[in-house]
Formats: sequence, structure tokens, C-alpha cells
Amino acid sequence: MIENRYRDVANLHIRSMQHGFLPSLGENFLALLYRSIDESDHGILITHYEEGSLLGFVSGTTSMRSIYRSIFRSPWKLLNSLFPVLFSYSKLVKIFEIFRHTKSNRRQSLPDAELLSISVEANAKGSGVASSLYKQLIREFETRRVKEFVIVVGQQLDRANAFYKKMGATNEDFISVHRSSHSLIYIQKIDRG
Repeated sequence: MIENRYRDVANLHIRSMQHGFLPSLGENFLALLYRSIDESDHGILITHYEEGSLLGFVSGTTSMRSIYRSIFRSPWKLLNSLFPVLFSYSKLVKIFEIFRHTKSNRRQSLPDAELLSISVEANAKGSGVASSLYKQLIREFETRRVKEFVIVVGQQLDRANAFYKKMGATNEDFISVHRSSHSLIYIQKIDRG
């Protein structure tokens, strides 16, 4: 059942974020990534099921370094999940760009806590599932004494950008994780009042 949960999340990620880079790495890699997030002491994975079907999920972390350590604990699983990617120069370059971004001075100046991904099944959009998941993530960050977290989202993703603004996040800057695209940086303050 637990393994199915990670596969469900991976498949929803692939279906709902088709134009992103991570879906191009495949279901096996994404299932391993979400397992690593969930099993890390610094990771958060919240899922919303109804009648046995996954309608949405949100993931976050208080330390991306911890997630990387968690995923590298299973090097053979990681290599196996990325095996097809090892023969794609363009995908290897994009993986390198992600690592470079996480080590950059700009990223280091931002809060460690981050919303990594949020997704809702197409037939559940507009039902409040995304807002509920986002608020659950904020509550989870609150229990970990996080005062603010960062969200990096593609500049061209109008609906996602509108959602984060509606939820109270403020656009602070932009960044280019991959050479060919720009992303906006949002900061969500957590009000403990």
C-alpha cells in the first residue's frame, strides 16, 4: 500500500506537470524521490485520497540537503531509476543545473524551507483540494517552527502563479534554474498569530 502511494503521487505528478523537467525522468525516479521526501526527517508529503483515488498531493522540505542524502542512501535504486536518463546529454545537463541552483548564492540566501510540488487531479481542480493541501503544509511547517518558506514556480505557469498569490505568497524575485526558462521566487510568511 505504501509503495502504491508513491507510485500514485509519481503518476499524478507526470500527468499534471507534463511540461516540467522532472516528469521526463520517469515514474520510477519520481516514486523514489517522493519516498525519499516522505522518509526524510526534513521532508513532508501530504496526500488527499477520496474513495481510494489520489486527488492531490503537496510536498515540502525544511532542508533540501537532507532530501538529497535520503535519495542517495539507495544508490542502486537511484541508478536503476535514472538508467534511461544516463544516455541523454540534455537531461544530464538539466540535472546538473538543478544541483547548481541548490548550491547557488541566490538559493542559499533564501529560506531553507520550500514547497517542492503541489498537484491536483484535473477533475478536482476548483474543488478546494489544492487550498486544503497548501494550508496543511503550512500547519506542518508551523509544527516545525518554520517562519517562512520559498516556492519556485515557472514564470509561464499563470494558474500556479495566481494560486500562490491568492494563498498569500509574495513574489520576491526571479531565477533561471534551467537556461531556457525563468522561474519566479515566492516567499510565504507563516503568521503564528
